[in-house]
Amino acid sequence: MLSSGVISFLTLNAYAQANPQISGTLISWARQGEKNYLNEMLSEGQKQWQGSGLEKILERYQKASSLDPNNSKNLASIAYLQAQLKNFQAATVAFQKAIALEPNNPDFYYGLGYSLANLGDNSGSEKAYRKATNLAPNQVENYIGLGDVLARQNAYERAILAYLTALSLQPDNASIFESLGALYLQQGAYNRAVEMLEQAVQLAPDRPRAQSLLALALTHADRLTNTVKEFQSPISSKTRDVLSFVKVADSLNRAGERSLAMQLYQWTEGFAPDCPGLHEKMGNLWMEKQNYVMAISAYRRWTEKEPENPDAYYNLGTALYQMGRLEEAISTLEKASSLYQKLLSAKD
Repeated sequence: MLSSGVISFLTLNAYAQANPQISGTLISWARQGEKNYLNEMLSEGQKQWQGSGLEKILERYQKASSLDPNNSKNLASIAYLQAQLKNFQAATVAFQKAIALEPNNPDFYYGLGYSLANLGDNSGSEKAYRKATNLAPNQVENYIGLGDVLARQNAYERAILAYLTALSLQPDNASIFESLGALYLQQGAYNRAVEMLEQAVQLAPDRPRAQSLLALALTHADRLTNTVKEFQSPISSKTRDVLSFVKVADSLNRAGERSLAMQLYQWTEGFAPDCPGLHEKMGNLWMEKQNYVMAISAYRRWTEKEPENPDAYYNLGTALYQMGRLEEAISTLEKASSLYQKLLSAKD
């Protein structure tokens, strides 16, 4: 299983991805019914959506609700606004009132599930999301919400089933692949996690969390090797995010999993050979392992990429000294000293 030092990569705010589609909902609701005073207020509130704070808009809807307390759409509008303002207790109450008036509206149950989840009521949230899926079996967001809250309860198999159902409805959704990958990773199904996360990265290369999870899954699936050329990944170098992969390797290193960290550094170097930070980290790790030959090799590549960086020469000189190559070490450290002086003079 994963070490405590890297398990943090699996932690997610499962509910941050499920923001209610407030604006579009309010537009459709505001256009329903006769053009009476209430609807005019709703329409006017929508016009001010972009130019006013949410609190002012909420106040307008609350005033409208006082004129028509049995309007379920208006109550749900208030609930969505309260959820957007992170007033989840107030949102829950408003959604429950709306449901009492319109018990077969799946959107209301979705909003209730979202609000209860943010209050920490996972059981209540699960019931609300399940009701939403029963009422609207083709709405993908209902299954995503259900999967999120099941994952939060460590009900991994049921969460996976919910996400797979969502995926069948929306097969190009990167966030679903990412969530599935995270769950498979937690369960130790590393090869399956790699499959899901590669799909997520292909669909959305700009998702750093998917990149980090993929790096972690590849490492634990033994899909990396000491010889970088032996590893071929289905994802292209254009879809890989160097910083995300390096951060995972750093985390592995801090967790004491130095061999895995080195493999990931080396593999990342394979698709990002011009990243000097990688050579620095690899050199440092080889130094910790007292493998000075490899450290010297890494630091030399660092000096080649950044020939004006005094730290690169200082580290190289230190590694050379540890190897007993004193003459070369002195020459390299003198180069570092010269570059440090140059930097100080430039600041003056």
